[in-house]
Amino acid sequence: MKVCIDPGHGGRDPGAIGKNGTKEKDITLAIAKKLKYILEDGVKAQVILTRDSDKLPWGQRSVQEDLKARCKIANENMVDIFISIHCNSSTRDSAEGAETYYYKYSKKGFLLAFEVQKSITQMLKLVNRGIKFANFYVLRETKMPAILVECGFLSSPKEEAMLRNDDFQIKMAMAIANGVAGYQKNIDKP
Repeated sequence: MKVCIDPGHGGRDPGAIGKNGTKEKDITLAIAKKLKYILEDGVKAQVILTRDSDKLPWGQRSVQEDLKARCKIANENMVDIFISIHCNSSTRDSAEGAETYYYKYSKKGFLLAFEVQKSITQMLKLVNRGIKFANFYVLRETKMPAILVECGFLSSPKEEAMLRNDDFQIKMAMAIANGVAGYQKNIDKP
């Protein structure tokens, strides 16, 4: 299995910022690197990261060009699945939990989102905000089953502290990998 992991944001774009200054781009990269290691080691997947540092390999461009570059990496490498990692934010600091998005016309995207969301909420005991469909560029313009995982809320002081924690990041990566393994098992059934 070939997987493309996309750590959301990066470079000049910090993404959401928590009350204690935690930047989404740093958390997404940390989780993505851990997920890469777990998928390569555990399920022997071949993994490509859209970025492996805060420097964007395609350079600083507009948000649209940035999204295009991420999809191009996945499409040109003909990966089997695409996983975009994000952290959520809300005007209410009481908003909590994880949610996983898929593109509404992708049955396999739905199955992948279902397995990953189930795994995250069971393993990490986070509030289950469910699986949702969205017309996000990275879900729509990738040619393979794609999901976007919101790993928690940086606007929640409790979840910001968790998202910064290395052990939590490892558990999140393990939960996503576990969901990928569940998805693989289901689509490999005769």
